[in-house]
Amino acid sequence: MDEATGGTVLVIGGVSGPDGAARLPLARIDAAVLARLAPVQVICALFDASADAMAVAERLTECGWSGRLTVLAPGLPDRRMVQRELQVVATGITVEVIAGH
Repeated sequence: MDEATGGTVLVIGGVSGPDGAARLPLARIDAAVLARLAPVQVICALFDASADAMAVAERLTECGWSGRLTVLAPGLPDRRMVQRELQVVATGITVEVIAGH
């Protein structure tokens, strides 16, 4: 659980997250896992060896999850454009693209 969000945070891929966050690869994410963890926030990288943010957004949407998807994208010149593109795929999800670690 993350004190700032008041709920579980799920980290997908090789990015850092808050202490106590659940961490799973995208391949293990399905509706049952999301129902069990009930994350209020999912954190992933824009590009990661295991899954990029578009794949994460698609999977979360397919599973019917709603919450905040935070995408870490260091050095991105136009984060708002990427955020809009992800938001189109992520129906019912609030997408935030930020400079990452």
